[in-house]
Amino acid sequence: ISKLNIFQDVLVRALQYFDSLFQWDNSQKAQFYKNLPEILVKMPKRVKLRRIVTGLAKEFVNPEMVPFVLPNLIQIAKDTNDDEFHTWIVPDLVPTFKIKEPIQVGIYLLQNMDFLVKKFKSKPDSLRVHIIPLIYHFLDSDAYQIQELCLNVVPTVIHLIDYSGTKNMLLPRIKKLALTTKVL
Repeated sequence: ISKLNIFQDVLVRALQYFDSLFQWDNSQKAQFYKNLPEILVKMPKRVKLRRIVTGLAKEFVNPEMVPFVLPNLIQIAKDTNDDEFHTWIVPDLVPTFKIKEPIQVGIYLLQNMDFLVKKFKSKPDSLRVHIIPLIYHFLDSDAYQIQELCLNVVPTVIHLIDYSGTKNMLLPRIKKLALTTKVL
């Protein structure tokens, strides 16, 4: 049966690899995840949301794999409407907001902050609970690449922060950053 043409299809083979992925070492997984975006374009949305997202989320316990998995999750998220995003993506995406190492995770999240803000805007409470603390978290980072990206993002999200949050949380962090940085 495995010799039938339907089982030789690229999408079917990718799903078979995806099912056996947890037996592989990190370098093999990383290679698979680097090539996954090309396959995701061809997959139906339902398969991506119900099968791929849950599999990708299992990798979030391994911090070394998060920089390879996160771009795939964001790519899937870009094809969703607001309800699908909050139902299928947010529960798995939010735990990555707390990851400090490797710094590629923070860099990737900041590079996609416009997209995240747009998606979270449909639920303002969720925006205040997840995105605003994420900005504060990145301003406290020691990595200058993250600090620089975060300072570039602040003007686009400043209108989402209330006056007291700006005065008591945002400005002190920016002041501390300006006084302690070694990179002008």
